[in-house]
Amino acid sequence: MTLHELTIAFEEFDSATELPEDEQRLILSAWEARRYAYSPYSHFQVGAAVSTNKVGRIFLGSNQENANFKVSCAERVVLDSMGAIGLKHLVNKIAIVGGPDSMNPYHEAIGLEEPVTPCGQCRQDIKEVEDIAGQPTVIIMASRNRVRRIVGIKNLLPFAFGPADLGK
Repeated sequence: MTLHELTIAFEEFDSATELPEDEQRLILSAWEARRYAYSPYSHFQVGAAVSTNKVGRIFLGSNQENANFKVSCAERVVLDSMGAIGLKHLVNKIAIVGGPDSMNPYHEAIGLEEPVTPCGQCRQDIKEVEDIAGQPTVIIMASRNRVRRIVGIKNLLPFAFGPADLGK
């Protein structure tokens, strides 16, 4: 037997203001998207915002729950929407924010807050988008006082299964 270890590469910032202006806008847009979350069961609102290589617009998604406890995560909502309008292949960055519905994103945090991370299904969806786009996706996960920036889904989903595994 051989033991192997994996390491991931990510950047961490105390404030979104340390990021480039386009990524700051993406985070603010994700906070805006969070306002439209429908989370009457979990009471946990998530917003996601996507930018593209060419379109010059930011696209939004928020988590959507229903009574059978099926959840459509914010990341999947926005990525599926990108596919529905034929732009999935242009996705280059995604920002994700979230917290309890009682949290006001515009109030200062008390203590250090952990950023929300994509669930396993969302990581798989990001992998698909990354493969379609042919370039690493920048994934920005932000709380009110901490930002993690990752380039490439391989850092969140090692040994991923993707289109190439199906001969695509």
